[in-house]
Amino acid sequence: MAKIFLDVNILVDIVHRGIQYDIEVKHIYYISPLTIHVLIYLSRNKKKEFIKRIVSKLNIIDFTESIAIKALEGPVKDYEDNVQLHSATQKDCELFYTKDKELLHLGYFGAVKIIDPTVLS
Repeated sequence: MAKIFLDVNILVDIVHRGIQYDIEVKHIYYISPLTIHVLIYLSRNKKKEFIKRIVSKLNIIDFTESIAIKALEGPVKDYEDNVQLHSATQKDCELFYTKDKELLHLGYFGAVKIIDPTVLS
């Protein structure tokens, strides 16, 4: 059973663009609490129940002081991206699903492999 972190852009695709991903039940999926904030902000509170249903099927990683401080140091310029990456390592995720080209360019962050889930098939 793989531990997979879903970057915010994957959830934005699901909630706001109706894009379907091959999310397998046999894996454990994680998100950052920042993801919920972004989804609610983008929906202007109009999709709260839908977001609640999706998020209830995922594991939310605690936003700790350690993550907040490490995210200030990188590895990329975008703080929110760094929070996502450090959250994934905090839970020893094996995979990090994203479509963010800057993050994909990293290839790995620690032991976490960064991949675009749309190219898995």
